[in-house]
Amino acid sequence: MTVTSHRGCAPEQWTGDINGRRFHFRERWGEWTLDLDIVRVPALRLAGVDDDGVGVYDDTATDTQGQLDDGGRLSTRRSAWLARAALEDILLSLVLARGVDPGRSASASATLTCIESLYCKVDPGLAASAQYAWHRLSEACHQHAYELEPAHGEIAHLIDHVDRLAARLAAV
Repeated sequence: MTVTSHRGCAPEQWTGDINGRRFHFRERWGEWTLDLDIVRVPALRLAGVDDDGVGVYDDTATDTQGQLDDGGRLSTRRSAWLARAALEDILLSLVLARGVDPGRSASASATLTCIESLYCKVDPGLAASAQYAWHRLSEACHQHAYELEPAHGEIAHLIDHVDRLAARLAAV
């Protein structure tokens, strides 16, 4: 068991993992709740930070296409989360490439707004493409009781879209 966070006194909350399964424990006024993942979720392993302060992750943990092709339960949703995390790093790198530092706490919406302003003349379609990918991946990441799991083809298309945005970043 590994505890990654412990905070509060009313309520007291603990998060971490038990044998590769994330947990959240909450205690308030003598009442306890414990949430434990049913399936193991691969951890994102931070390999380091690049010169711009953007996180660099171990490729085996963030291989979105590999996670998608795994075919296990929740593989499409897990792949969407990984693709969205990669996209957010790409978005930050695009803004930093134009000499603007939005700060590490800037939301994705704020970063997308910066991209719209910074690239409106250089690459007019970039902002719309990035917004499309981020919003579709965000929808795929969040599950609602009345929605089906995202389709394999839909997530594969979005992963390909993120790869194309990464190629545009390399061209900047």
